[in-house]
Amino acid sequence: MTTTSFRRRAAAVATGTLAAGALSFVPAMAGLSAAHAAPTDLGYSCVMSGFGAPVTLDSTLSIEVGTPTEAVAPGAAFTSQISATLDMGTTAMGPVSRLSGTIDVAVLVAGESKTVTIPVADWTPASAPLVFTGTTSSELTAPATAGDAPIEVGAVSAALTATVMGMTAPVNVPCTADAGQDQKVGAVTVGDAPSPEVPAGVANAYDCEYGTFGAFGATFYTVLDTSVKATQGKKATVPVTSTLVWSEEWTAMAGRIAMTFRNGAAQAATSAGPIGLTFSDTAVPAAGEPMVWNASGSLALDTSAAGVKAVVPADIALTVEASNRFTGGTYSAAELDCTLVGDAATLGDITVDKGAVVTAAATKTTVKTAYAKKAKKLTAKVTVTSAKAKPAGKATLVLKKGKKQVGKATVNIKKGTAKAVFKKIAKGNYKLVVKYAGNKNFKASNKTVTVKIK
Repeated sequence: MTTTSFRRRAAAVATGTLAAGALSFVPAMAGLSAAHAAPTDLGYSCVMSGFGAPVTLDSTLSIEVGTPTEAVAPGAAFTSQISATLDMGTTAMGPVSRLSGTIDVAVLVAGESKTVTIPVADWTPASAPLVFTGTTSSELTAPATAGDAPIEVGAVSAALTATVMGMTAPVNVPCTADAGQDQKVGAVTVGDAPSPEVPAGVANAYDCEYGTFGAFGATFYTVLDTSVKATQGKKATVPVTSTLVWSEEWTAMAGRIAMTFRNGAAQAATSAGPIGLTFSDTAVPAAGEPMVWNASGSLALDTSAAGVKAVVPADIALTVEASNRFTGGTYSAAELDCTLVGDAATLGDITVDKGAVVTAAATKTTVKTAYAKKAKKLTAKVTVTSAKAKPAGKATLVLKKGKKQVGKATVNIKKGTAKAVFKKIAKGNYKLVVKYAGNKNFKASNKTVTVKIK
């Protein structure tokens, strides 16, 4: 095999070997585009073996690098497209009818190297010069320090398969960069780490005990609808939303065993009544992101007394159904006891107005009796009247013969009347006492009558 060694730097671009804009680094963030630099040509010495004695070929790597138009967060991954052409010049390949495979390029971001494998188009004798072109997408990682981080190219190698008279054989071609040349092909701008998004609401920190897994930190961010109108003595429900942000330890634990959760609920005691919450089912977060549960519910406000109610939270009982990689998709109930860490932050103040003063109306109670001699049954009809309306409530009737009580009944007054029946009542003189108990709308009243049975 004979060779003709020369460099083909500018020609690679001029003849369209590498399409303009073919290479870009696109950050893994929606809405960001990439800026493209001109292709960079770098000189390499490539050693081809497998066809007798190794042959050194003066070669050119033409590579284009695009960089994000916006800064990448420190330590964040970003997805990049890499297009490259390795031109090893013109050489006689004898009976080789095809070369196919990949080229490996070491891409360094701020000195941290990653080998990127690029599939390349097949070479055939009709292609004349040994030129291998390809494009791929690869995930790179920004450095932890803000600033412009250089992107460089290091060692290059081709892993090819030669087809010779219907048979195949591996051909490995390591390439070494020419000494003294600048290997920089672009740069990525690394910005300051974004401030974590803080959920709305008042924050309270908790330690949540989860059985044998141990205790995990969690922060509840709670929002009360303090605009609710509440009146003393009347039922009042206050809408509540809450965001539970779990600690890194919880998220890491859940990630290790692929935990998923559903049907979460919480009961939180407060100084102004209990809060009940229901959590929406939440997908497992991406790596590096906290696990966040969103909940909604209500506060059953204590309205027994008027005044300003400060809603101060206490401990929380949390229940959830959990599954992991070891349970085969089966969910089981779990209980977590969440204890406040430090002093509680007040969730808000709600005003309970004084209820309207109700003046009970005066009433008058009367009673009429009738006796059935054969049945020995005494019927008493109670009537309670008022100038306001027909009273309702309870009345008690006590029948005595002398000092001995011979009958007692409690009746419900409806529309001002009710009846009571006393059985096995013999002849004689009796005293019947009727007491209407009254309520918040009607005052109590009573009536005593003498009943003579002959």
